Amino acid sequence: MGRHDGTGRVNCGRCEKCLRTAGGLLLAGIDPTVVGLPIQPDA
Repeated sequence: MGRHDGTGRVNCGRCEKCLRTAGGLLLAGIDPTVVGLPIQPDA
């Protein structure tokens, strides 16, 4: 998939890097979707 998911968004929300970033945000008490990181639970 790469950095772009084909819809113009920068974060795919499915790759390892996006999931690590989302995990760090959640640990910090920040909702990843609020900062533009879509989460794909079925990935």
